[in-house]
Amino acid sequence: MPFATMTPANVPSQKGPAGSAAVGKYQLRLAGVIDILLDAARNFRRNGDINQAAAISLYSLLSLVPLLILTMIAVGHLLGASPGRLEVLSGTISDFYPSFSEGFFDRLGDIEEKKRILGGIGIVSLLWLSSLVIRTVEIALNGIFRTPGRRKYLISITMAVGMITVVWMAGLMMIMIRITHALAVTDPFLVSWFIERIPPAVRYLIGYAIPYLAITTVVALSYLIIPKKKVPFLNALIGAVIFTLLMAAAKTVFAWYLANYARYSVIYGSFEVAVVLLIWVFYLALIFLFCAEIVSSYRRRDLILLEEALLKNRHRFLRTGDRLYRKFGQVYPVGAYLFQEREDGRHLYYILSGRIQIEKRAQGATQVLSSLGPGEYLGEMAALIDQPRSASARVVEPAAVAVIPGETFKSLLRDSDELALIMLKELAMRLAKTNTVVDELGRSLLKLFVVAYFCIKDKDSAKDPAEAEGDLERLTGKGGGEIARIMALLEKEGIIDPQTRPPFINREKAWEIISRGIR
Repeated sequence: MPFATMTPANVPSQKGPAGSAAVGKYQLRLAGVIDILLDAARNFRRNGDINQAAAISLYSLLSLVPLLILTMIAVGHLLGASPGRLEVLSGTISDFYPSFSEGFFDRLGDIEEKKRILGGIGIVSLLWLSSLVIRTVEIALNGIFRTPGRRKYLISITMAVGMITVVWMAGLMMIMIRITHALAVTDPFLVSWFIERIPPAVRYLIGYAIPYLAITTVVALSYLIIPKKKVPFLNALIGAVIFTLLMAAAKTVFAWYLANYARYSVIYGSFEVAVVLLIWVFYLALIFLFCAEIVSSYRRRDLILLEEALLKNRHRFLRTGDRLYRKFGQVYPVGAYLFQEREDGRHLYYILSGRIQIEKRAQGATQVLSSLGPGEYLGEMAALIDQPRSASARVVEPAAVAVIPGETFKSLLRDSDELALIMLKELAMRLAKTNTVVDELGRSLLKLFVVAYFCIKDKDSAKDPAEAEGDLERLTGKGGGEIARIMALLEKEGIIDPQTRPPFINREKAWEIISRGIR
């Protein structure tokens, strides 16, 4: 059993001033955050998220125009010909698209004419066309969250249409709130009797904060609903908040760039609006996918920590050993067993400090197979194949060990091809080494048996070499000349001389071998 009160060298002590402990705690948390961000950046490159963002931006451009048409139809139907409705609609959209202007609506043409031509079936068709971007996002998120397989086609289409409807309705609600607010502040009666009585903070929330809250909600729902793998709500919400903050910062930078440096009209002419829109949506898609990578890396934070330790990709500022000890660490005294032979167990053990000796019993004797130290691991075979332990692990120096649950270890191997290959090579080397040690142990035991056989024979009852060899083969079950080879080795070492009558035995050397074997 581990003793939690013992703290060996190289393991952070849990004692000390409260302030020092608090600083250490926050340092470990900061190292964990850095680890997650670095992993998210690596996966962003490995998963080809830039290409995925380009695909999303292209489909978004195809989807935005139908959605804007639907939005203008809905606003016109709900508010009629209210003065300034297009101005407020333009202002609302420009909150999220820096270069949007009211002139964009002129390029869409006569909305009333489109409404008459489209009809109900046409509106549904526009929604279906807009859902293509959701299906593109689904493919990207399934890759980011490492989802095995895909949804069935009809289920995927239904989810995409439903999700784009939710997104559109959330946008429409945002626009209606802004339009209602803008119209209300122009009515003297409402201003004096109602609006002025609303606290400024609430008016700010209604006018400006609600759109950002709506975006955060929509992004959180996207992380929750679109990928096939289940994502915890809190994780999705944190990712959505990060997206909203990064989007607000990117909008400011992009608007500044457009105002001061961009000259897209010179290159693209009348296509400038579409090109700028495409670039902006591409940036938003990059932010969206990177935040999804952060959520995915956060969910895999324990696996990332183990992967760094097992692949030896440790950096001092990431404090991998300290974080492993904090998450999985246990301390064992000298003489304690991590596990014993034939014992059930499903854990992997990673040594943080101290020394562990691997032992195996064979034909009544204990043989040391290996000695492991910091940075090495053991117990992987039982953790993988759910079989009893094939050897015992005994502590020979006070040890701090990270005890990893078997399911976590299996998830890590499924997650990391590189680690699976390295561990497969390591396992093959260990099996080869173990087989060599076991073979040597078997030969040593057989040698011990042959020496003991000749020692216990009286001179009068000693047999000639041929009879002794046959007798030993019958007692040990070893044939194929194995006994003859052992006898030749003992003869070469000067322990026996089977050619004499009776066979000569150097009892001093023989009992030395027997005593060593018994110990």
